[in-house]
Amino acid sequence: MSKIKKFSIWLSVSLGIIVILIAGAFFVASKLIQKDSMKEKIHAIISKKVGGEVKYESMNLYLFHWPHFVVKNGEISIPDRLNGSFDTLVIYPKILPLLLGNFELSTLILYRPDITINLPDKIFEPKEEDKGAFSFDEHKEQFINILKHLNSHEKGLDARIEYGKIKLTRSGENLLNFNNINAVISFPGNVLSYRINSNSNISERIFFKGWINTKSFDTKGNINLDGFKPHMLLEYLFPNNDLISESKIDMDLSYKSKELKVLQGDLVITNSKITLSKGDEEFEISAKEIDADIYLDENKTVLTLNNAEFTYPDIKASGEHRIDRNLNKINLNLKGNDINVESSRDAALFIAGEDRIVDLIFNIVRGGTITEISLEASGENFKDLWKRGNFEIKGSMTDGKVFVPIGDFDLVDVSGNAVIADGKLEGTNLKAKLGNSLGYDGTFVIGIEGPIGPLYLDITVDSDAAEIPSILKKFIDDEGLLYELQLISNLKGKATGQLKIGDNKKSPQTSVYVSELNITGDYKRAPEPVHIQGNKFDFSDKSIEFEGLDIDIGKFSSPHTTGSFHWKEDKFLNLSLKDTEVDLSIIFPLLSSFEIIRPHLRHIESMSGSAFFSTIDFTGPVSQSREWEISALGNINSINLNLDGFGSEMIISKAEIKSSSQDMTLSDASVEIKESVMSVGVVLNDYFKDSLRFRMDFYGDMLPDAAKLFSDYFSVPEQINFNSPISITDSNLIVKKKVDALSKAPDAQRDSNISGTSKEIELIMNISAESFEWVDVDENEDLETIEVTDLSKDSQQKNDGSTFSGKINVKSDNFSFKGFDWDTLNAKVSILEGVVDIDVNEASLCGISTPGLIELSSSLLKLEFKPFTEEEDLANAIKCLFDTAGIITGEFNFDGNISSDGDIVNVMNSLEGELKLTSTKGRVTKYGGLARFFSALNFGEIFRGNSIDYEDEGFPYSFITVTAEINDGQLIIKEAAMDGPSLKIVCEGSIDLVNQKLDLKILIIPVMAVDSVIEKIPLLKTVLGKDFVSIPIKVTGDISDPKIEELSPHTIGAGLLGIIKQTLNIPVTLVKPLDSGKKKEKAESESSEEPSGD
Repeated sequence: MSKIKKFSIWLSVSLGIIVILIAGAFFVASKLIQKDSMKEKIHAIISKKVGGEVKYESMNLYLFHWPHFVVKNGEISIPDRLNGSFDTLVIYPKILPLLLGNFELSTLILYRPDITINLPDKIFEPKEEDKGAFSFDEHKEQFINILKHLNSHEKGLDARIEYGKIKLTRSGENLLNFNNINAVISFPGNVLSYRINSNSNISERIFFKGWINTKSFDTKGNINLDGFKPHMLLEYLFPNNDLISESKIDMDLSYKSKELKVLQGDLVITNSKITLSKGDEEFEISAKEIDADIYLDENKTVLTLNNAEFTYPDIKASGEHRIDRNLNKINLNLKGNDINVESSRDAALFIAGEDRIVDLIFNIVRGGTITEISLEASGENFKDLWKRGNFEIKGSMTDGKVFVPIGDFDLVDVSGNAVIADGKLEGTNLKAKLGNSLGYDGTFVIGIEGPIGPLYLDITVDSDAAEIPSILKKFIDDEGLLYELQLISNLKGKATGQLKIGDNKKSPQTSVYVSELNITGDYKRAPEPVHIQGNKFDFSDKSIEFEGLDIDIGKFSSPHTTGSFHWKEDKFLNLSLKDTEVDLSIIFPLLSSFEIIRPHLRHIESMSGSAFFSTIDFTGPVSQSREWEISALGNINSINLNLDGFGSEMIISKAEIKSSSQDMTLSDASVEIKESVMSVGVVLNDYFKDSLRFRMDFYGDMLPDAAKLFSDYFSVPEQINFNSPISITDSNLIVKKKVDALSKAPDAQRDSNISGTSKEIELIMNISAESFEWVDVDENEDLETIEVTDLSKDSQQKNDGSTFSGKINVKSDNFSFKGFDWDTLNAKVSILEGVVDIDVNEASLCGISTPGLIELSSSLLKLEFKPFTEEEDLANAIKCLFDTAGIITGEFNFDGNISSDGDIVNVMNSLEGELKLTSTKGRVTKYGGLARFFSALNFGEIFRGNSIDYEDEGFPYSFITVTAEINDGQLIIKEAAMDGPSLKIVCEGSIDLVNQKLDLKILIIPVMAVDSVIEKIPLLKTVLGKDFVSIPIKVTGDISDPKIEELSPHTIGAGLLGIIKQTLNIPVTLVKPLDSGKKKEKAESESSEEPSGD
């Protein structure tokens, strides 16, 4: 028999014996298990392991294919803790103990368990100081006790769960659900292995697998969670923490341990999304992958972050968190690179936005990329990590966006290095852009522990000129300077310098030190663009200082401009200019635009031209012009000046200007007005003070048109007309400011249009001219046109209390007044308080000397004249006065007095006075009116045979005497008589000088015997005796065309007869002259009742 055959027989016999033994065992076991006591043991064992009450519908023994118990429709209950049910529980006992009548579990299979676990209301809440710590020994001891229990009581047990469900609830509220639980647990020896699959409301898939040696405590395993929702687990563990509202991650954890002395793990998290929530706001964090290693032993816990790559916020990080229990120390080291600041900032502010340090840091850092960052922190607990001195953050940034709180600057393209440590944030090697301005080589320090702390910025800046005003506005708190900055526009160019801010947050000081300046722009006060170039311009502590600036505005050029402006307390300006070319068409409108200067220039309408100043120095408080001090030395090339109210341009040239403090002199100036040239010198003392004094000395020749301009400007009565050149010698104008209550007020409180002061103006002039005249104006014109109470037309319109006085010496070869021409005039004109006094020392009118006084006040005129002459040629005087030749000859004497006190326009109406004229040895050669008289009286017939031709040759006279009065413009002839050998004439009556009217009664007495006359008049022959015949006539009407009428003898009063008696002393007989057209007429005659010849 072969060996194979023998082995087969042997194997068959053995298997048969085994089958018989097993069948016998099953038979014996079935007899034993059917006993009620065995069921009770099984029930007791299950209840003990569950720790509560177990109920079931049935328990049956099945021997195929292995003896086992099947429990149907069971219920499990642990009061207040657990309750549940299952469909089937299959129990496989150990055979040998079972044959001996004992029951020991070998395998459990639980189908469709549905368990609900009620969690306690109060859960574990770690103390604040324990957060972040991990007690390895405490957890290790608990875990070892569990393993020992399993090793003692459950060794050899296999268990399996299929399609199970577990619910975790608290206070009736469903928290966690685990569904489709499939688990396999095997404990054949000292090694407990497990494999669990499930899904849950907190994870789409849960998978655990691993093993543990219950004797050596070695372990290894893996936990895999897909679609894990950690926020739901956190809601159970930390119900008061509601920061995470939604989450979903994929997590894989591989772990191992040696004797539970060292626990190591490899954690990988992928596809994570976490939604943070605060109130109505949400923030989502997403990560591509997080890879970390975990290490725990008795002395330390180390979490090593190999790589963390977040998609939002855009962060790449690595690091290590170490807890050393021996040293009682926690270390945290993190590194990151290519971190997007904006998204990281949003996350940090969302998570820790109420943290002061976080708020401050991310209020400053607002965007960019952190190329590298590291955190090193250490402390006794997690809270200690963030205490001063325990942590340091270092980083580098590119393309950053940074907000500088001092000045509210939003910087872009920021790069540099930063360190956060010891309570401050410090940046170095900084570079940034603000608009088109670039900053570089910067250092920035700011305290992060409260409102008090360091603040310092030092950076070199290449500034775009257009942005300089907006930058300066950040640091200037003076309203005046801010207003001036608003007037600047269209700036071009650049400025390079240092910007410094420091040195504490509570009261930071800003300083700007410009080392290179080259800018051009528009300044609303200047009519042309302003260009400034230089290398020193400093701004610091409410102060601006500059040196050596080259300033150009059109043709204005100041190549060496130095100065300072301070406004810490009072605004104070220092300014020094050298070698300055001044274009007044630029400077005048610029200065006039300042409210404090405008009142001092208000009488100047425009100014242009050029001057050169070797030095100009200004110092004083800006708002107090009375305290300004100006020193200057220069020369005027040519200035075109237009005064307000002056009708022409003045040209000032070839003058030297000197100024010291508030005193200024203008020497050797040539002033041209139209074609007239004057030499002028000016001294101005205290010109911005209440004690201002202005003196102008001038001389020269002035043509009539220029004289007319001055007459109008100084309100010389417009009736005075200079019609020939004027020579002015040794003249001066003095102006003094009068102090009043308003002028003592600060400049800022004064009215800018009035300036708060009035003036005392004094003019002294010596004028000589060939001729000037008085031209009548329309009586209907406004009387204000001839007022002289103010200095100029402008002052007439503004009654500012100024007074004008003057003394003017006038000499002229000719003066015309109302048709009369004076050959010479020498007068002194005095002006005081609006009253003009004219003292005429010498004036000759047609050979008549007319000295006198004139007082002119507003529209009133007062005059007193005493005309006189002796042995003057009467013919020449008449020709001169009346422009009529060949009337009367002779030598005459004349004297009298003439006065007036009334309206200047109607001066003739108020004339008063007395006049007396005598003339001798002359001849009346021809007079049109008398010729008509003689013709009317038929003297040709009366004097027929006489050799005298009265109409052609006139007649001689021995003397003429006239006595008259002037009253209210009426020349009243008291006594007028002419005595001649052939004719005598007496007259009385009046001449209206205003209306140029005559009202005269005249007696004409031919010198011949009455008989001769009577012979010619037969009717009177028998009536009259030997008296002289007198013929009465009346002359009325216009002086230029008088009306001659016959006068009845009975109308002749005692006046004319008295004149005959007193002057001629002859008897007369009054007759009415015959009509010249009749050869024979009736005549009437009357004898004088007065005795003739007595």
